[in-house]
Amino acid sequence: MASRVLRATAVVDPGAQVEGAVVVTTARSFAGWDAAATCDAVWVVIGDELLDGPVRPFLRLPSAVASGVVDSAVAAATEVVLLRERLTEAQHDSALAHERQIEMARVGIALTAERDLDRLLQLILTTARDAVGADAGSLYLIEESDGIRLLRFVLAQNDSVTAQLATSTMPLDSGSLAGYVAIVGEPVTVEDAHRLPVDMPYHLNLAFDQATGYHTRSVLSTPMATRAGEVIGVLQLIHRKIHRSARILDASSEAR
Repeated sequence: MASRVLRATAVVDPGAQVEGAVVVTTARSFAGWDAAATCDAVWVVIGDELLDGPVRPFLRLPSAVASGVVDSAVAAATEVVLLRERLTEAQHDSALAHERQIEMARVGIALTAERDLDRLLQLILTTARDAVGADAGSLYLIEESDGIRLLRFVLAQNDSVTAQLATSTMPLDSGSLAGYVAIVGEPVTVEDAHRLPVDMPYHLNLAFDQATGYHTRSVLSTPMATRAGEVIGVLQLIHRKIHRSARILDASSEAR
């Protein structure tokens, strides 16, 4: 019988392909598999006969072994399968992290070399969205007019809807999410913009949703700061989604 990490048990014929499984078999039937079919399995072989198999088993048990010992052997072999899976996942994550580091280094070089402010802001927003898989995003800069500090909306990107948004300003206060983040200087995550608790010190403007049919749900709002720590703007990333091609047009759209 084969056990896939204790999640499923099935009887398999000798010679069948087994991958990532614990296989308990007799010494006689062990020879019925070849190396190609068994290389990814963890084997517990029971029997006193001369062992003639394609791979070295994880455990070899005598014919008169107690059932409790077999259960313990299967549990130990299952741990080996789990450890293999975790190692594979860790290697995959490490490779992705390495690729991301290389990509971020390339972006850093591009940001340093870019002298056009509009193109620089576009690159910043695009890079941030790509990093988290965000469907949309917006960018605000802090400016001062007649001694009053304001938050100017300067840029938006959206993969689901097309809309021309004019630049505008808002008070730099805690009434808006962007203003609040700019003041406290810490990132804020909103799980569902349409279900914001009433006791929050800020609010979200959903006029864009009403005008375009978009459905803003999750929002990550983070301050943009200089090396000296001075907050100069706010970056908002909207809707982290699994599939890049998904369009967010209603509450049931994929966004997680």
